[in-house]
Amino acid sequence: MPTVKYTSNRGIVQESGSDSVELLGRLFGHKAKVTGIAGTATLTASDSAQVFAVTTTGGYVITLPLSATAGVSYLFINSVTGGNVDITQANAADDFVGTVLDGVGGSDSATGTDTLCRLAGAGTGLAGDWVRLTSDGTNWLVEGTSAAANGILFA
Repeated sequence: MPTVKYTSNRGIVQESGSDSVELLGRLFGHKAKVTGIAGTATLTASDSAQVFAVTTTGGYVITLPLSATAGVSYLFINSVTGGNVDITQANAADDFVGTVLDGVGGSDSATGTDTLCRLAGAGTGLAGDWVRLTSDGTNWLVEGTSAAANGILFA
């Protein structure tokens, strides 16, 4: 397996060798891939680390992959007022874990029986509302904020 080295003269270079490369921590200076999403979709682990901009006001469903791959993460942001999307789990045995906050001091916490996270929960999605889902290998860890009361709900 080739090795990767960094030198101040040449930057990151690949050389022949038998060492493995293990990158730990965060990569800085890169741009996140932003993808507009305007209809029903099924995500895969290869879609991880993307920012999904909800670009239409119609309701639709996004299905997450199995949560078995730790570190898989998605960020959904309403880019329009009235954006409305149900994010569901591919496996009902997966759980959402976490709490989302709204701009009027309210919150909603996921329970073991919740199978979807509704961005624009009460039909009041505002531009800028967001939810991030990250797999720990067993569950989907959730964080998010909405400017509207009940803007993100679990069901």
